[in-house]
Amino acid sequence: MKTTKEEPTVEDLTRKEFLELRNVEYEQMSEDWRHRDQMTWQSLALSVTLTGAMFGFMKDLDNVLITLIIWGLAVLFNYTILIRIIKDNYYQMGSIETILYKLGGIELVEDMYQTKETSYKEDYNLRRIKPSDEFFEASVKAGRIPYPFLYKQFFLKVSAYKMFIFIQICLVLLTLCAFIYELYIAVTSYIELWITF
Repeated sequence: MKTTKEEPTVEDLTRKEFLELRNVEYEQMSEDWRHRDQMTWQSLALSVTLTGAMFGFMKDLDNVLITLIIWGLAVLFNYTILIRIIKDNYYQMGSIETILYKLGGIELVEDMYQTKETSYKEDYNLRRIKPSDEFFEASVKAGRIPYPFLYKQFFLKVSAYKMFIFIQICLVLLTLCAFIYELYIAVTSYIELWITF
């Protein structure tokens, strides 16, 4: 009788096999993180473009029913994009947690920076390795940073992710207001027509 070989556990792996497995997982997680980051930018750009195009297209449309359907779909579309942006960020956080704590990323970073006595711990993030103050000042002196005061005091303190969410919420509300306005126009027109008969 043939016996099936059991799958190896983590304890059965040699140090080399474990490191190779960890490197593969790290690369996959990093690629997933980059993909979600790219999708966030693309989703917002698509949402802004389509909403702007719809406002241009809808001004010449006279059919009330079609107008209501299109604005209703626009609200649904923008709301879906909002949910997508939030979920992508949520799963990016999961990727970061996995890389740092389950794949030993914290230890790797500490090994790399131990000579500088830098501890990243909770502040370490895949995309938040900041330049040193010395490098930043050298870049300012070399003229590579335009408006350094605004750059450091304002631009670096604004979260692009929070701006994405704010813009997307505005698009949802804008299309919802357009839908409600068109619905109001349709209802009042119908009532006026009904009263005249």
